[in-house]
Amino acid sequence: MSNKQKRYRGIILTSQGLRKLQENILLLEEENNEGKRSSLEQLSELTQLSSATIRKVLNQDCLVDKNTIRIFFQTFGLELLSDDYEKPKSEI
Repeated sequence: MSNKQKRYRGIILTSQGLRKLQENILLLEEENNEGKRSSLEQLSELTQLSSATIRKVLNQDCLVDKNTIRIFFQTFGLELLSDDYEKPKSEI
């Protein structure tokens, strides 16, 4: 039997990272949707991420890989900074 510790992979957005992302989603909605909220499907089409993944990122309730968040940020012209995400001390 192996006594290896389980490696936790993935990150979640910090409140700062989530705020940056939400602000830019709002700008997009004002410009393209006449202020109407974008659906998960619309965000999925725009980011090329699944609706389930988008939900995970925005709800901050599941770990996702760093590249996923980077893609989300890049879609909205944002640079992913180290203050925008964190690696939890334990699994969510």
